[in-house]
Amino acid sequence: MKYLGSKIIETERTKLRPTIESDLITLWKMLGDKELSKYYLVGKYNEDWEQEKKWQYKKLENALNMNVFQWTIVLKETGEVIGQICCQNIIDKPDNIRDLGWFIDRKYQGKGLGSEVSKAVVDYMFEEVEIDKIESSAAVINPASWKLFEKMNFNKTGKFINTKYTFLNEEVKCVCYEITRDEYINRKLLKKWYNITEKKKKKMKVSNIGLIGTKIKKLDEQFPVQDMLLQSGQIEQFGSGIYAYGHIPFLVKKNINDIIVKTLTKYDRSLINLPLLQPESIWISSGRLERYVSEDVMFRCITDKGKFCLAPTAEEAVVEFAKPRLNSYKNLPTTYFQIGEKYSKSMNATYIASDGKPKYYSMGCYGIGVSRTLAMVYENSLVKNEKMNFLV
Repeated sequence: MKYLGSKIIETERTKLRPTIESDLITLWKMLGDKELSKYYLVGKYNEDWEQEKKWQYKKLENALNMNVFQWTIVLKETGEVIGQICCQNIIDKPDNIRDLGWFIDRKYQGKGLGSEVSKAVVDYMFEEVEIDKIESSAAVINPASWKLFEKMNFNKTGKFINTKYTFLNEEVKCVCYEITRDEYINRKLLKKWYNITEKKKKKMKVSNIGLIGTKIKKLDEQFPVQDMLLQSGQIEQFGSGIYAYGHIPFLVKKNINDIIVKTLTKYDRSLINLPLLQPESIWISSGRLERYVSEDVMFRCITDKGKFCLAPTAEEAVVEFAKPRLNSYKNLPTTYFQIGEKYSKSMNATYIASDGKPKYYSMGCYGIGVSRTLAMVYENSLVKNEKMNFLV
């Protein structure tokens, strides 16, 4: 964790800066609004400013300390102080686990400003200050608050706490949320990738899709869809089990793949992309090299840089990937996902190898893309039914 303090943060409509003396009475009056503070303020509210300002000025002395993360929210357009946001430490927890809280003047609520400033602070705390985790809670009867946490991809912990707010007579049930730094950054990168992908989408004329007519005397009874796509020119066969995608099946596969990635990352699974070209040594260590070579599903490549192979599966590679990352029980549970042949087996999806025998497709190998797509449809349905975790 880096102690960088309450540095100035600018969003589209606001400026977040350390609290200064002129802010104090304005913020104190806001907190005195019982409707505004109904689900925010805990503890005593001093209605006498002369008494209250002694404590406020004492707190102001620490406003620029590097271990304080508290900002006054200023509206850029008018320079008006409209609220406060903080990411404070939690009693009995390490300093790198923090609680997020904010309040905004009622006349500026419902305009998306809470979302705007809280996202900016979370970005700062995770990406620059590098804290490990944010934990917080929201009153169940205050959907504006807990919906914002869910919008920022915070996880429900499954726990509830009862909180006694200052201006309410009874305790209120609150739902607990949390998110780790790794989770937040990974989800942010995925979202950025999806946004870039969407921007690149363009309309295309049907004439540019590449539809052609190829005569096939008899459809394959086992794979009729494959032959139909061959006939319409949407896939092109280069050899046994080696196909190229046309425009439509390529987009279908991509869209299905996007759904799977989005769904699995929502459940905290880690997307990885393992290399196809792998050193033979990891396969020798697993004892599986000769088997795959003898079955004619692995190509070997011997160079002056070493011995390599085009791997048909990813188990060996993911072990090497996980070793330096899973060095403590605290890293568990962890799930890496990449679609392997176990799913093509469950669908009996095969191709004919050079020896004339059927082989199962495996992601990351030279299988038929359409069958891979069907496998992913199958797997996506399993995810939606929440029946299976995806392991390599």
